[in-house]
Amino acid sequence: MAGDPPIDDVHDTADDRTRAIRERAIRERAIREIVRLWDEGLASGPAIDGEAAFEEIRIMLEGRMGCGSRPCVSGP
Repeated sequence: MAGDPPIDDVHDTADDRTRAIRERAIRERAIREIVRLWDEGLASGPAIDGEAAFEEIRIMLEGRMGCGSRPCVSGP
């Protein structure tokens, strides 16, 4: 019929729609995962000082490795 788009254009439009639907589903899953991780972080308790936490880990490792007074685990 006159005015109808060529068949290739119709397929391109369908492909574009399918691609858009797939991309939207991927975005929605990613957003749900971010929300889940955010909620998990909030539920895990208050934030801690990263430097202090790494210092505690360093001291614990040195104790396990039996390094005595000399550091056997170097800092950052």
